Amino acid sequence: VDDELNSRQMLIHLLKRYCDQVNVIAEADTVEEAIALIQNKKPDLVFLDIQMPRGSGFNVLKQIGEIDFEVIFVTGFDRYAIQAIKFKALDYLLRPVDIEELKVAVNKVTDRLTEKRQSATYVLNLLNDLDRAMPEITIPVHSQDKVRFVKVGEISSFAADGRYTVIRTRTNENYTVAKT
Repeated sequence: VDDELNSRQMLIHLLKRYCDQVNVIAEADTVEEAIALIQNKKPDLVFLDIQMPRGSGFNVLKQIGEIDFEVIFVTGFDRYAIQAIKFKALDYLLRPVDIEELKVAVNKVTDRLTEKRQSATYVLNLLNDLDRAMPEITIPVHSQDKVRFVKVGEISSFAADGRYTVIRTRTNENYTVAKT
């Protein structure tokens, strides 16, 4: 995202030449266009200029709301670095962009995205293992001279009724058990 066409073209050229893990999916030259593209394309990484007509890169981030992508600011001004850090930017590159600094910044993004994916996979695997390892817990309840086993996951509430407990299920069944 940069209002200067030459700056966007130069960054795209550097990315294609030195950072082959980056796939440029869109570019924008205004705050409004950037917001629409980010919301529609759901990028992993956004290269963002700070000063643009009718707004700034910070305006883009404020209006997006939840920032679920990495941000690298690319600008000609070093005075915004502290503010960029407050927006949790992964890096801050000054123009003209130094190739080695660009490579380092992109590698940081790659590492962070890999960590996020591994963490998400780990959590999903852990939850799946827990589901498989844990037997479904049931509670025996008496109903019309029969004993029925109600799955704990089907129970929506318990209500005290003197020396009894009323068990309500998600399917609006009620069972009264002689236990407090």
